[in-house]
Amino acid sequence: DLETLWLAILGVTDMFVFGRTNADAYEFAVETLRSELARLSAGRPGYGEDPGEHSDGEYDGGGKADRRDVTQRVAEFEKHTEAVVIRNSNELRIELLRHTSLLDALLGSAYISARLCAWRQTGRRRVQELLAGVGVPLHEARQHWDYMSVDWKRVFRTRIVDAASEHAGLMDLEYPSFYRTRRGYKSALSAADLVLAAAALLELGCGARALDGHLKFAEPKSGGQNDSSRAFELEQIQGGVEKRFWKAYDALGERSGTTVSKAIVPRGIALALEAQQAIQAEACDVIERRKFVSSGAFRY
Repeated sequence: DLETLWLAILGVTDMFVFGRTNADAYEFAVETLRSELARLSAGRPGYGEDPGEHSDGEYDGGGKADRRDVTQRVAEFEKHTEAVVIRNSNELRIELLRHTSLLDALLGSAYISARLCAWRQTGRRRVQELLAGVGVPLHEARQHWDYMSVDWKRVFRTRIVDAASEHAGLMDLEYPSFYRTRRGYKSALSAADLVLAAAALLELGCGARALDGHLKFAEPKSGGQNDSSRAFELEQIQGGVEKRFWKAYDALGERSGTTVSKAIVPRGIALALEAQQAIQAEACDVIERRKFVSSGAFRY
């Protein structure tokens, strides 16, 4: 069914986002999933293609819509507005864009940050130059994505791919993917965002805190403890791992939109944003302070 297909989409997206597969294998898998989505969603209004990709082909040759046909389509649509709707999309390698400001998403993107050195002042200037090339004002880019003007969102989405390749040399910024909506096309959630949220819940959960830009994990103490107390602490940590697993599982298996699952996904998104900032801060600190030792040429 469509929910099983969504889990398959998340699995393929996870491999791509975390670099466990190459682009060719990913695109082949996406084509297979899209054909399966078209087969399963045949005859169901609102599924499959992104509405932004639709034309006026739904109208007759005279350019006027058949009112009875429109009424019937609206009625069919209302039957499915409570269900999960899966659509094809072309996503950007700008993680969690829908859940933060445009500027923060650009600076936090692993793809853009690594190529433009966005942790440095010169890199931040290059990101702002990229925004200028797109034509989006800086005050708009600093607002949360939900509160940006719809017109500026459209300008950004239509120009960013060309501007990124022309001004910054970012050639593979866009990739084919999917997103999911619920309740009349509200609350869009891309497959990549949900993958990052589930990964954050699994790896961090409530046992990790971001303090001063560094992730702090609770670890067992080794000194001055007997075997029984050490075993107790290990048991506690194991229990935390199990809780994190089930939280991530609930986030992925959001079948009926329960209150618990609706609360877990936003928590996962917040954790993913927090981890993104902490990892970038730690990497910047390692690079700038040269907290690494070059071993020179390595020979077997």
